[in-house]
Amino acid sequence: QLCRHLSERGHEVIGTYHTNRPGVESVAERQLDITNNQQVNAVLSSINPDIVIHAAAIVDADKCETAPKRAWETNLKGTENVVRACELVRTKVVLLSSSFVFSGSAFQYVESSPRKPGNVYGETKVAAEDTVCDADIESLIVRIDQPYGWSTDWQSDSMVEWVFKRLDEE
Repeated sequence: QLCRHLSERGHEVIGTYHTNRPGVESVAERQLDITNNQQVNAVLSSINPDIVIHAAAIVDADKCETAPKRAWETNLKGTENVVRACELVRTKVVLLSSSFVFSGSAFQYVESSPRKPGNVYGETKVAAEDTVCDADIESLIVRIDQPYGWSTDWQSDSMVEWVFKRLDEE
């Protein structure tokens, strides 16, 4: 949706995907495995973007708990690869993070609230945020909470669909 939105407003957008090609009209797409450092460097060097919006991650908290090694490899090592490639081509990076970096015990959080994740997913996102903050490039971290909507045929379930399915199983 973000690629479509930016493209419709006149921005040149090159989207990347790991296994499921979205097929967004008027958006060039490149296959990319962010855990492959050489591939990340090659793709970003060939594109030389003005900005990279890094949204790739394993976001299913349950999957992160059952496959922590894979979660760390994708969410941290993948972020390190993207950030290092951005440093090489001197481009800005925006990291999409999560409210899972917080414990969940407070009513409200602000940017300066202490991060204290309660699960593997949150831990990987804290480490990814630290990687972005320590980088030698302009950056922005956006913590989105509970993105919702209906998935398309190439996407995994959205948070809303996940909740409906869990309730339906009860």
